[in-house]
Amino acid sequence: MASGEYTQGAGAIALLISSKPNLLKIENVWGVATDSVFDFFKPRRSFDKSDLKNAPDSYPNKIEVFSDEPVFDVQYSNECFKARIREAYEHFKLEKNSHEDLTKDWRYLIFHLPYAFHGKRVFTELFAI
Repeated sequence: MASGEYTQGAGAIALLISSKPNLLKIENVWGVATDSVFDFFKPRRSFDKSDLKNAPDSYPNKIEVFSDEPVFDVQYSNECFKARIREAYEHFKLEKNSHEDLTKDWRYLIFHLPYAFHGKRVFTELFAI
């Protein structure tokens, strides 16, 4: 595994399902933001054999070239994450029909964290007074 590969976009959550939850209740109001960016990817290309100069006859008609090592840009990835956090927060306020500063009540804030404490650092930087 290449360094940084653990940060790829997977997430998980564990919930205790109950008709009378004692631990946590989450309203059915969500702020969502997504964007397809190339901050972390494994390049993959396809070529037709006929497009390659001097390709041996033994080559298949379609040739795939890919890398096991990801290409990533940590600073760009962090900037993308900040932008999505801001957009998700604004979307949440819109869905909640709120004009308040919801950052004062941390009960509403749950983040996907690509690595430890990332959401806290990014959120504080974006919304600190």
